[in-house]
Amino acid sequence: MEESKKGRIAWIENAYVFLMIFVIIGHLDTIDTKGKIIVISSSVKLFVYSFHMMAFSLLSGYLSQHDSFEKSFLKVVRKVIPPFVIFALIFSSLLSVIWQRPISFWDLPGGTWYLFSWACWLLLIGKYQEMMISLLKENYKRWMIWSSIVLAVLVGYADCSSVSMLYRAFALFPFFVIGYVVDLDSFVSTLRKKKLYLVAILMISLYLIICYSITDRLSMVSAVFYGGNNNRLAVSTGPIFPLMYVVDVFSRLVFYLISLLMVFAFFIIVPKKEIFIGGLSLTKRAEFRMYSYLLHSLLLYIMYFVLLHVGDWSNLLIQVGFWLSVGVEYYLKFICGVNQAANLAALISREIVTITFFLLFSFGVFWLTTWKPVVIIFEPIIDSVAFFSRHQLPRWLRKRII
Repeated sequence: MEESKKGRIAWIENAYVFLMIFVIIGHLDTIDTKGKIIVISSSVKLFVYSFHMMAFSLLSGYLSQHDSFEKSFLKVVRKVIPPFVIFALIFSSLLSVIWQRPISFWDLPGGTWYLFSWACWLLLIGKYQEMMISLLKENYKRWMIWSSIVLAVLVGYADCSSVSMLYRAFALFPFFVIGYVVDLDSFVSTLRKKKLYLVAILMISLYLIICYSITDRLSMVSAVFYGGNNNRLAVSTGPIFPLMYVVDVFSRLVFYLISLLMVFAFFIIVPKKEIFIGGLSLTKRAEFRMYSYLLHSLLLYIMYFVLLHVGDWSNLLIQVGFWLSVGVEYYLKFICGVNQAANLAALISREIVTITFFLLFSFGVFWLTTWKPVVIIFEPIIDSVAFFSRHQLPRWLRKRII
């Protein structure tokens, strides 16, 4: 959510656009409309949750390179704390009023946890690097990465169910550190020069297939990266033996490796040139990703409230799925000769309709929340520095705000 000091890099901006769409998809997991529930495929959710916020964290680290502690501190005070406080209050109020949900500071809704994590990383990374340089001098970057992974694994053994926001900051810290110490643009450019596009596509496709076969493991991914009621992996439940801890650590490291591979595979296939839709630049909308990140949750909370109290649109999706199922069944049965075509067709059509709908809906939400009039309306509370820098204020007040 920062800007690159080296000028805007098209593929990074494109990556942010697609990642924001993934974030919105992840928050569309369940829509309950008067007892009827439409759930995005658990497999798709497992796929998205395995790498999308990790990629966000890595890019945040890369765009924070060379920031002094003073500059990072000012960034936190001016760009992170104001929207964090305002939207934490808004989201908490909405949930407490609409769903009567008790709110804890350490488990705030609406994606504000990432702002908290980002602030912690910005304040810690400079001193963390200085400590590693003073202790190791050589190869300090490598040890920064390994020590952050060890720290994240150790924190995973704590019972963080009541402080999931703090847990997530530790769990994703290794990705921020990797982005901070690696020249990401050069590294990804090198991977692309080696013509690894096909390898990246195959890796992503294979992992998506794997996700479809282990949908019951979604809670494990949540435990490793996002916290939960029990932050230790399921393999460690029951009697505690040293072997269980070894398996637990190994499982966590495997998850980290998978996420890192998926992040770089995603970076490889992201278009490296500016993307235009209808003559409008989609890439440039990444500049307003903070607006989309915060406002999409507000929009979804309002939408859920309306759906719960006004109408039921689930029948429309059911009808579309039915007729598409009939068409796919006919194709499979009479053209491909597939046995049990009806069941397979229903499964395929349901996934196609659901995924297509959520993709289009998420893209629409991203487009709306980065629309210029919306940005202008919410700029005073999301990017107050930019707002007040363009408006005439008394000099003494501008110096305190900007």
